[in-house]
Amino acid sequence: MTPAAYISLARDIIVLALVGFLVYLLISFGENRVEKKDLKALEQRIVDNAATQKRWRDEDTNANTLRDASLAALHTAVAAHSKPVIVRIPAPQAPGLPAHPGEASGTPAECGGAGSGSGGPWRQIDIRPDLTALKLKYGAALIDCQAVLDKWPQ
Repeated sequence: MTPAAYISLARDIIVLALVGFLVYLLISFGENRVEKKDLKALEQRIVDNAATQKRWRDEDTNANTLRDASLAALHTAVAAHSKPVIVRIPAPQAPGLPAHPGEASGTPAECGGAGSGSGGPWRQIDIRPDLTALKLKYGAALIDCQAVLDKWPQ
């Protein structure tokens, strides 16, 4: 073999080695490398996320417990009121009767006015059931709103 062939062979071997080294560098830099510091940061992030989720779960549980206690207190407070609340409203007039009957003849009654009996122009209504329903409806709504605010992550 001539010296030019040896030089050409050495040059081809060097070019092949450089191309192989470049292919190796492209493959090794293109792959996803995981380093120890990345794994430690990931583990710390997972621990932090678990602690945050536990705190949120505890806040949710505490909010539900507080809501249940508040609802029980509301029902107890509303049930404690059992006395009727009487309201007097004008009695409906029977059809065909005049709106204002004429004055009665003779002396007025000693009790001082009409409307105290069942035949008077007033009707008595107990509004305790309506008040109870109103207190329960809007009290429960306020308690539910407060529970939603208590559940909100902080």
